[in-house]
Amino acid sequence: LAYEIAKHAEGIYAVVDVKAEPATVSELDRQLNLNESVLRTKVMRTDKH
Repeated sequence: LAYEIAKHAEGIYAVVDVKAEPATVSELDRQLNLNESVLRTKVMRTDKH
């Protein structure tokens, strides 16, 4: 990590590309934030192709 997050100096980055309804994405983000192993999340919408 570039800087500590919750006193953690190391971590794993994951990029996941999914196609889902907004409610599904919101629920996924909510579930990830409930998981103590997940330090941070960022949901981004890509441009439509």
